[in-house]
Amino acid sequence: MHKKILIITLILLIASMVYAERPGRMTITDREIIERLTRLEEGQKYLQNLMWVLLAGMFVLIGFVIWDRRTALSPVIKRTKEIERENDKVIEVLKEYAKAEPKLASILKSFGML
Repeated sequence: MHKKILIITLILLIASMVYAERPGRMTITDREIIERLTRLEEGQKYLQNLMWVLLAGMFVLIGFVIWDRRTALSPVIKRTKEIERENDKVIEVLKEYAKAEPKLASILKSFGML
């Protein structure tokens, strides 16, 4: 049994040596490595430029969204201030009229407006 295992092991070892030293084996020279690394670096430069363009586009988009929100809210804020001023005027008118009408004065007091 030991002889069979030893023979199989030797056959596999010799076969692997023969396969490793066969003349058609693919080898990479230093020059090929340098050429491939150069192409890789050029590709990375292209990707880096693309990354900067995308990053700039994101900042432009964020700026546009902020500007658009502020522009859209401006008329709403203006109208709200106008309504508040009108509301203040109505309250002043009611307070003045409440001086002459005791019933209105008691209603305004019950709502906490006097």
